[in-house]
Amino acid sequence: LTLKIELGEKNLSALQSKIVAEPEMLQNLLLMGELESVHALYALQALCYRNGATCMKIAGFGVIDIVRKHIASSEHEQVKCVSAFLMGTVVAFNEDTHRLVAKGRVVPVLVECIKATCDETACELNFKDFRDKDVCDHSAALLRNLSHNSAQHNLLKASGCVEVLLNVMGKRTGAVRINSACTVANLVGRDESDARLEEDPTIIEEVLEVLEAALDGKKIGGLNYTVWKMLQGIANLATLDANKKRIYEAGALPMLVRCLNERQHQWDKAVFWSAGALWNLAFDEEIKVAIRNEPGALDALEEARRLGSENTKMKARGALWMIEDKKEETEHVLSEEDMAKLSGGAVDGAKAQVMLSYEWRTQQQVMLLKEELMEQGFTVWMDVDRMMGSTLEAMAAAIEQSDAIIMCVTHRYKESQACRTEAEYAYTRKKPLIPVMFEKSYKPDGWLGIIMGSKLYYNMHNSDEMRDAIPGLVSEVSAVHGERAKP
Repeated sequence: LTLKIELGEKNLSALQSKIVAEPEMLQNLLLMGELESVHALYALQALCYRNGATCMKIAGFGVIDIVRKHIASSEHEQVKCVSAFLMGTVVAFNEDTHRLVAKGRVVPVLVECIKATCDETACELNFKDFRDKDVCDHSAALLRNLSHNSAQHNLLKASGCVEVLLNVMGKRTGAVRINSACTVANLVGRDESDARLEEDPTIIEEVLEVLEAALDGKKIGGLNYTVWKMLQGIANLATLDANKKRIYEAGALPMLVRCLNERQHQWDKAVFWSAGALWNLAFDEEIKVAIRNEPGALDALEEARRLGSENTKMKARGALWMIEDKKEETEHVLSEEDMAKLSGGAVDGAKAQVMLSYEWRTQQQVMLLKEELMEQGFTVWMDVDRMMGSTLEAMAAAIEQSDAIIMCVTHRYKESQACRTEAEYAYTRKKPLIPVMFEKSYKPDGWLGIIMGSKLYYNMHNSDEMRDAIPGLVSEVSAVHGERAKP
């Protein structure tokens, strides 16, 4: 079975099923693994490779506790290494095991293991497995696979994962450096205040080389990489304006178009992240023109807009909106259907019209603000059903009809492509932008910091602050409306 895996054979499940069908095979291998049999741990890894059912089965049989114990306290380097290899395979091929791994307290133990191992300048270990990988290699791969799941981000960050992996990146080359970089990109790659990835002179270029190898079906350092997982890191890095030019100059555009056009493992996820990366890059005017001129780019995004899942369609539409410069068009008109979905807050004889621009996870808070503004006699445009992702023209029309745009500011608002698209469209239309702060202690930076500038903002961290701030907000909107009404 291991030989078939190393030779890249695809049809492994029949042989895996035959082995697992032996009575108590998995339980016996786990018992031997618990007794530090390296061969049993290798056997379990081979049975789990590309086999999500077996991954979940051995997770239920207690493999997570066995691995945690070995990594934390085994005296044998090879046992630590193969245990990390096994657990990395489990989380790579069954996302449902992630919550069990989190509950099993594996992450803090892994981070401490890497920290202790890479405390020395050389960061080299004596034992390497048959793939020439050590415990740091496998641990970094495990953490990277967890980082593709946003539900694990708080745990990974709280465990000190970012600091430890940045340290590894500075001391190691090859797969462990790439896996560390992708993990850091997924965790903090969109954070403007953390420039350590940006400051690394070659890491973005190295990640793109791995993406190209994954597209070509080639191994890097004896390992296969998954296209959509590499794309996720690149899309996150492309959020920051400081990275956009570097990603573009490293030759990303033809690869991103290939990701849209070529059938990949989990094609929809690959298209989702590729379209997301192009949307991010298109906020740079020069790169936007380059994407427009890239052979096949617009056709591929059109196909994704038609054939992808709902989330992927939304990404493709957003990318097309930016790339095709739809924001330069004027006089968008709301259909009656769009108006019904968008407003939910129309008031007869309204004093003024406002649009609430917000990130989806703050919707409950924003709904309270909408009710307060309606009580003050305002018509409130608000995308309650997330329909703007599918009809950006409706967003444009709502902005054009509004007296002012109220930006509901959080760090997630700043990271959101849709929110940036709304805010920048309003800015180009010279619409007054009024910030309300929904996140305590957050200091806007990057594009959001530039748009906000020295504008007066209103604190609305809770319902009491919201009520206190409403009179000032109402006065500002009313003043804007009065200015617009002048001949």
